[in-house]
Amino acid sequence: MVRMILLFTALLISGVVSAIEIPAGWNRYDDHAMKTILFKPVNQNADIMVKYYPKQLLEGESVKSWLTNKLETSRAPQGEWLGELTRFTRESFNRSFGFRKFRRSDGSIGMLGAVAFSADLLYVRLAMIMIDENVSEVLKDQGYTILKAMDQDEIANAKAEWRGLDLETGTPKVRGVKKGGSIRAGRYVGQKTVSGEARGDYTVILYETGEYEFPNFKKKKSGYYTYSERFGKLYMRDPFTSSMETYKDYCVYGTSTKTGKPVIYAYDSPAEYRLNWVGEVDRLSPSQRKKLEKQKQEKGYAYTTNPGDGLSLDEIETILYVYEESKTQGNSPLHEEIYLLTKKGRVMDGLPVAPNQLDVAKSQNREPDRWGWWKHDGERYSFAWSIDRSHYVVPRGRQVKTQPIPAGTRLEGEWIASTTYDGEDFVSTTAWGDQFSRDGRFTNQNSELIKVNGRMLESNRKRSKQLAGEDDTGHYEFDGYSLVLKYQSGDVRHLPTFTLDGDFKQIWFRGRLLSQN
Repeated sequence: MVRMILLFTALLISGVVSAIEIPAGWNRYDDHAMKTILFKPVNQNADIMVKYYPKQLLEGESVKSWLTNKLETSRAPQGEWLGELTRFTRESFNRSFGFRKFRRSDGSIGMLGAVAFSADLLYVRLAMIMIDENVSEVLKDQGYTILKAMDQDEIANAKAEWRGLDLETGTPKVRGVKKGGSIRAGRYVGQKTVSGEARGDYTVILYETGEYEFPNFKKKKSGYYTYSERFGKLYMRDPFTSSMETYKDYCVYGTSTKTGKPVIYAYDSPAEYRLNWVGEVDRLSPSQRKKLEKQKQEKGYAYTTNPGDGLSLDEIETILYVYEESKTQGNSPLHEEIYLLTKKGRVMDGLPVAPNQLDVAKSQNREPDRWGWWKHDGERYSFAWSIDRSHYVVPRGRQVKTQPIPAGTRLEGEWIASTTYDGEDFVSTTAWGDQFSRDGRFTNQNSELIKVNGRMLESNRKRSKQLAGEDDTGHYEFDGYSLVLKYQSGDVRHLPTFTLDGDFKQIWFRGRLLSQN
């Protein structure tokens, strides 16, 4: 009995069940201190490896968002990442996988694949494969076989640790739909019905980039879809939110048994949505449009006027600061948004320039989707984004009515923001901001601390007044909701700004809320 208890305790501590079948020509290496398992070919010249990591708490996240955060915020294992996260798939509530390419210092290309699996939706396990572009197909297949075996390994662990299982099952049969098959990009059109009665028309566009968009909503809804070939499920937010979040409601992709054309069917009790493929994609995807818009903004925001000719302080109700604590591991601890509210009842989503430099008329005329109307119920602000103003929405998060910073204000000290990523083998903290002085001067600040395998490596690029160059120092001027930075190099920047308190302990500029050290 004592031996059984000791064995069970060892399983709980290690989180590793050793029932994995290793392909011929591979070795397994167990690191009991780090609770990891490494698989490598016997041939030392084969540049491929698979690694299992110990389980971690999901802390309320979905497996998809947990893995997305891992892949988007991790450093490249060698060299640097090439492009963004690609080929991301949510196979089920329990499993997701994705890939990222990286370039080594010698110029060779490698690929990192990652699988996240949760057997109980309380804990999640990570497995990764690293492959050189020249590795043979036989070794690749063997590596992926080991990678996939982590699912059953974790199920065995969950059973051994008495955690129980919470595994997703398939969806019910859908009349007239053969579920599954490759996703076909294009425009899908159909109706929402309740008890057979039509309740509205819907259009969604699926892009080759893995994005989707509902173009006919007043405030366009878009994002990245994920597709579970195993269950024939298509996951999209808006307006099928519950279809993605619960077992009872669902959204599937397949082909019509009558026409043979692609079809999307969603059940969101008591509503049904059936959308049929009607044509190819005829527009740029949201990310491509966003990239073009960013390129335009990098050349300068278009709808500006001379400083002082934009919105005056008397015309501004407030800049509303909305934030919520992030539940995801790593990176920024806050999700922040700002809204410009005018005395005329209008609200602008975001603020790209200082208000006193904003050409409101041009902005409202040429980017109307960015403008809405606001109202206040005595406690919270809510916004209507459609012209009929029939539906007001309260933005998620805590709201703070900010304060302008009086003209001529002089500060003393450092105002800093930081992000921290806590990875498997390293911790990275990056901080940036500005140092202000009473004589009206500022100096850019930035630093980075890295801890790898318990060893602290410091790459500190923090600039002092003595070492700062012309691109890092100059004179500053606060004027209400505007901060003017006049660099020694001759560059002049007008930034939107505000404070959360009369002591100026927390100030918004450079697109983030910075706190005094």
